[in-house]
Amino acid sequence: MPYAVRLARFASAAALASACLSQQTATYNMTWEYRQTDATMHGARHIVFRFIDYPRYYYGIHSRDLGAYLESLPSARVAVTFRLYSGPRGACGMTLERVGEKTKWDSQFEYQGLQGWIDSTNASSDSSPCSRALRPS
Repeated sequence: MPYAVRLARFASAAALASACLSQQTATYNMTWEYRQTDATMHGARHIVFRFIDYPRYYYGIHSRDLGAYLESLPSARVAVTFRLYSGPRGACGMTLERVGEKTKWDSQFEYQGLQGWIDSTNASSDSSPCSRALRPS
């Protein structure tokens, strides 16, 4: 990964962490699959992880070496650990920390997403991996 990209990712993570009200790690059972790869990612495979308990939420990564590790696993299910960041007004972010037993990989680009519409009249529809893990006890 080019130095400028690494520096930008570090600066973004540092800014996010300093602006957050709280942070913690949480591990989720997830499934993974390949998606169409963008030619600008220089040989990185596009991998999408889906939360089993939060099926509308997903986390994507473009990586050159993580796919080979995932393919070596006995199934498409894997435990994934994130560092979760909670900010003002319930904003939440996450960074990937561990996939199965793997803690280091090449990462060209990462993102998190939500599929579908949130029904604000249904209290259970706002349940997300972040809000559940960061909720005070």
